[in-house]
Amino acid sequence: MLDQIKQHIERLKSLGASYVDARWYPYEESNYLIMWNGNLKNTSSARESGVGIRVLYKGAWGFSASSDLSDLPALFDKAFDNARVAAERVTFPVRLAEKDAVQAGFTSPCQVNPFEVPLAEKVAFLKDMDNQLDQPGVFQRVCDLSFVRKQIIFVDSEGSQVEKLITEVFATLQVSGLDDQGATYERTFRPSRSGDTRGWETIDRQLFSENATRIVTEMNQVRTAEDCPKDDRSVILLPGIMYLQTHETIGHALELDRILGYELAYAGGSFVTLDDFGKLRYGSPRLTVRADATLPNSPGSFGFDDDGVPAQDVVLIDKGILVGAITGRQMVEEANARARHQIFKGSGGASRASIFYRVPCQYNKDYHLSSGRHKHNK
Repeated sequence: MLDQIKQHIERLKSLGASYVDARWYPYEESNYLIMWNGNLKNTSSARESGVGIRVLYKGAWGFSASSDLSDLPALFDKAFDNARVAAERVTFPVRLAEKDAVQAGFTSPCQVNPFEVPLAEKVAFLKDMDNQLDQPGVFQRVCDLSFVRKQIIFVDSEGSQVEKLITEVFATLQVSGLDDQGATYERTFRPSRSGDTRGWETIDRQLFSENATRIVTEMNQVRTAEDCPKDDRSVILLPGIMYLQTHETIGHALELDRILGYELAYAGGSFVTLDDFGKLRYGSPRLTVRADATLPNSPGSFGFDDDGVPAQDVVLIDKGILVGAITGRQMVEEANARARHQIFKGSGGASRASIFYRVPCQYNKDYHLSSGRHKHNK
């Protein structure tokens, strides 16, 4: 299959394509379990495979994807035909920032493959957690487990070939309760990624037991507390809400495709302009933010992005001043051209697609926030 993909990439190059790449997923498997008030509400497993193809022709992208690989020539031809049609209407020709050709791989750290763990063991964990959450004041208990494991092989016309094996394990505990007026309060525990692994071994029962007790206690304290006084006070943000604020007010706003008017979606555009880099005060001098995809064990650690660019540690805000963005090969070239001077020296390695049948875009998933002496990883 890999040899065929390479042959068709070269064929489209010979027909006039300036760039071609393919993301082949030999497999992506997922497993999800959720227990609701002691009942196993859902357990599901899925597995899919396929290939996504991008073709750049006369400054325009063409894309095609399929899980049916029985006719690869037609699939490549469709991407090429889409690019040729788009080239007739392109208003800003696409250019890609330079990158080195890489022959490499990346495997996320994992000691125990979660897909080899028996279903009975996973259900037993959820049942144990549910029993610990079943305490006075709690009217709703939710425990879930989510697992993903996927193999991705990236090949492009510039000589790159990257193979990745990504494993993800996530778990959540949540409790809800009502106050005397019928208002709902909830507390949730999602463990932060720590250590040097991310397999089934990260499901630490002692850690989850300690936090099961904690979130029930906190939920009951808030549920029965007096109303908050209405006056001016200092605000202390706990890590959970700090992660969210960083993700929304910094992460999404600094996606370069969003700044340029693409990928607006429900999150809207960005208040940041190309003139703001190096000038805009984003926060106090104690605020420094990095998009660091080089951490060994994080949901945002992926080795190489879907342009074939190595993961990088990019400074977004330096001592309160905006200096960088979440970028890919295409958008840095367009931003520099629109600004008429160089803002970005090259791709920040953050062009990623969620699955083979979607095109890559810049999106925020992993941030490193430094404020004074404290560092938090999301």
